[in-house]
Amino acid sequence: MFDRFLRERETLITEYRLTEEEQRALLETDFRSLYEMGVHSLLLGPLAATLGVSFPDYLAILRGNQT
Repeated sequence: MFDRFLRERETLITEYRLTEEEQRALLETDFRSLYEMGVHSLLLGPLAATLGVSFPDYLAILRGNQT
């Protein structure tokens, strides 16, 4: 499913009952919002790495100190 998320994110999220805020966070890959919504950092980390976000930048995003 991870590959599908990367390839067809918009189609995939329509298959789930998500709020508009959740949909936006997923479409924009808003790690901070997803984390605040309760997505565990160990699930978000591999996605961030796959998308080219460095580990220090990822931690800064979760802390609210975006670079």
